[in-house]
Amino acid sequence: MGWQRKLIPYLPIAGLILSMGLLVFASCHYAASVPWSRVTVSLLCAAELPSGEPNAVRSLAIAALLLLCLSMAMLFELISRQAEKRGLRKTIQIAGIGSMVYALLTASPMHDLMVNIALVFFVIALIAIVYMLVSMRRYTLATLGIGCIALKAISASLYYTDNYPEAWGAMQKLSFLATLCWLVGVHLGLGWNAGKGAQSIRSG
Repeated sequence: MGWQRKLIPYLPIAGLILSMGLLVFASCHYAASVPWSRVTVSLLCAAELPSGEPNAVRSLAIAALLLLCLSMAMLFELISRQAEKRGLRKTIQIAGIGSMVYALLTASPMHDLMVNIALVFFVIALIAIVYMLVSMRRYTLATLGIGCIALKAISASLYYTDNYPEAWGAMQKLSFLATLCWLVGVHLGLGWNAGKGAQSIRSG
């Protein structure tokens, strides 16, 4: 069972790499004439292209989105186990995992509502992780986290004001990739420990 415990921290990372690869593949084979910066997951998961033709990459994109959200949810769960205080641990768990549940539903007809809810949950989770890092005196990781939140704020402002659509598409992707790398860095940088994680669950 020891090797299985050692494998757990790397499962979400493997899932993230695979899901991102699938999304890139789906984007490259998306048949609509849409600039790359404006190709979003919701477009990839749509049943039809803007022209009304069937979307050939829909099934692949939905599978990639599901794997991405599951991997991100597991990553939030593992990071939360490093929090010493129960309230902070629960905040990261609920906000982080909740954001991924709503992110998965962005592929539904309720796209706009799900985006709004997912964004709020996601930002709350990021703020909680930054707070945890500051309390642990991991100031470099905390500072990088603040930078990711700033990128997310810029991306959201461009989205909601509908200004500079080309810039928004690029900023959205930059913000997501930066935040993804930061979360993985936090996960690995804190040195997840299976024994501590199990103890945290029992005490929570």
